[in-house]
Amino acid sequence: MEVLGQTGMFYTEVERSLHLYSEVAGTIDAIAIWRDSIKRWDPPHDGETIGTEERERIIGNIQRAFEATNRKLDVI
Repeated sequence: MEVLGQTGMFYTEVERSLHLYSEVAGTIDAIAIWRDSIKRWDPPHDGETIGTEERERIIGNIQRAFEATNRKLDVI
């Protein structure tokens, strides 16, 4: 997981990755992401849609990464 400036995030696991919308949420240590922006993997896996269960797993992984660095994640 990598925060890409103030309006994006890059998430990767094994061989798949995705870009999702994010923005600074009030303080530099807080980022907001939009649950609905997690829909598809990036190419070459863009034919694979991300269902509700997988989306929640990804969000959980991102939350744990933020907690490990003492940052806050708001999921909208």
